[in-house]
Amino acid sequence: MPIFTKENILAQKKFGTYGKPYLKTLNKKYSKSLHVDQIKFIKKQKYFFIASANKSNNNMHISVKGMERALIKLNKQTFKIKNWMGDGIFNTLGNIMTNPRVAIIFFDFESKRRLRIQAKVKIIMIKRKNKFSKYCHDSYLNFTFLKVFENCRRY
Repeated sequence: MPIFTKENILAQKKFGTYGKPYLKTLNKKYSKSLHVDQIKFIKKQKYFFIASANKSNNNMHISVKGMERALIKLNKQTFKIKNWMGDGIFNTLGNIMTNPRVAIIFFDFESKRRLRIQAKVKIIMIKRKNKFSKYCHDSYLNFTFLKVFENCRRY
C-alpha cells in the first residue's frame, strides 16, 4: 500500500512535484513497523502529538501526550500508554470512540528528526478506586501501527 493517497497525487500534479525522485524514495520508505533505531528514538521522547477526527471528520483535534510516566509497552508494531482524563472535554477519546484511526508525530526539535505514525487505537477503560486523584490514569491507549515513516530533515 503506497503512502500517497489519490488526493496527495492530485496536489503533487497541480504543484509540479509529482514524480520527483525524493517523493519516489519516500513512498518506498514507509513500513508497517518500527525499526530498532526508531524504537530507541521514541523511548527518548518526552511527548508526542496525536491527531484524531470523529467518524464524520468534522471534529478534528490535535493533542499532546506526555511519555515520561505514560509508556507501558513499545515494540515494532504496537505501543501502549496510560491516558489521563486531562480537562475532561475528551476531544481525542471521543473521536477515537467513533473513528479509531489516528496520526502521531514524535518530534525532536534539536535534531529536527520527525517520526510519523498512522495507527489504529483501542481504548481500554479501567476502574480506579480514587477517581479524583490527578496521579491516577483513566484508560490505556493501545496503538497498532498502520504506516510508519520519517520526514526529511530539511526544514
